[in-house]
Amino acid sequence: MKKFSTNQSGFTIIELLISSMIIIIISTLVIVNFRNQTQKVALEKETERLSGAIRQVHINALTGLLVDGSRPTGGFGIHLEECSTDCHYILFADQDGDYIYEEGIDDIWQTLGVLENEVYLVDLSLDPDGAQIEVDIVFTSPKGDIYVNGLDDQDSATIVLGFQNHSLTQTITFDPINGRINIE
Repeated sequence: MKKFSTNQSGFTIIELLISSMIIIIISTLVIVNFRNQTQKVALEKETERLSGAIRQVHINALTGLLVDGSRPTGGFGIHLEECSTDCHYILFADQDGDYIYEEGIDDIWQTLGVLENEVYLVDLSLDPDGAQIEVDIVFTSPKGDIYVNGLDDQDSATIVLGFQNHSLTQTITFDPINGRINIE
């Protein structure tokens, strides 16, 4: 006769609950990290897009791009405004030579909708003047002289992109003396 054993191996309810909790915690961490990574990538992409737009405006001025058959008097520029909704920036041809964007006077060359995945222009500032709500960066033709808010003696312009209700930001610092764009 065979003897049957009553000791069978298997999982207890406690072991199954602990395993389930571990899987839930790891899944939650992966999902949160994925969202943060997605925001970081969107922010980096939009920062590169904006710095590329500044470079394109500079190239347009240096190459002597024509608007309606002539060079714009004040060159080409980019107009930025702090925003938390309906964000965009404007590439324009400065027709009156004041090196500042004026709606209805200057020709809008392109309006770029900002910003991907709720990225916003959270801060614009000029050194040493402090906070601004608008910044115009203009490059003249054919020499490529640089004006920030109509002045050619600014030390730098700082553009901070970020998310509303989130601490993740990226900063573009534009040096008008040499045209260098730094991304931090």
